[in-house]
Amino acid sequence: MAKAMVVLCPHRPDALAGQPLLGHAAWGFEYPDGSWCIGALEGPGWQGSYNGFWALRVPNLRAALMYFAETGSKRGNEYDVYKLLTVSDGITPDWKAADNVVAWAKHQPYNLTGGNCMNRTYDVLRAFANCAYNGSELPSPDWNWIPNGWFNAIQTPEYYKLPTVMHAHTRSPAPAATEMPLANNPATPAWRVGEVLPDASAKPDWKAVDFIAPTQAAPMQAETID
Repeated sequence: MAKAMVVLCPHRPDALAGQPLLGHAAWGFEYPDGSWCIGALEGPGWQGSYNGFWALRVPNLRAALMYFAETGSKRGNEYDVYKLLTVSDGITPDWKAADNVVAWAKHQPYNLTGGNCMNRTYDVLRAFANCAYNGSELPSPDWNWIPNGWFNAIQTPEYYKLPTVMHAHTRSPAPAATEMPLANNPATPAWRVGEVLPDASAKPDWKAVDFIAPTQAAPMQAETID
């Protein structure tokens, strides 16, 4: 069955609004040929981008994990753990729909309370398998709107630490990643049509939020990057 993943850095962004445990999420999903699309919305100003969008195609899962493992030291966007998801039985993955959402996300402004890293990761994975993973439904950010809390709510037995950079380089280098050829005029996902996001300048009521760290990951399994 096709796979997808949610990748997390539990301590980013740094002390946003005085809170250190928001978390930051990224996505990945598998194409029929075994290659992957990986990407994220890093936030305004990252590498000069107005919303911090990036998306790449890598040849396999190993390359995807190695790329995320190296992002902190090479690109200033650290990731630490991931959950590997299996598309539920009876669901046909729709990578074309997911590609469209990735292209759409590129053009969307970053919004802390409705258009952030978690929301766009959810949008991509919703398009890919209609939220159906591991025999359950991918939780909605509407009910788990802190990335760390949303990540905790995702049901899968495959929860691992990313390989360390040193560990990654004890094997042959990962094949090169390439930029995604994205559509210029992508369609808005059906569940986002007519959506009005909150004012991006508004300050959320952080006192009403339960800040939690992600539960502990299992050790990274070597076979996942071979």
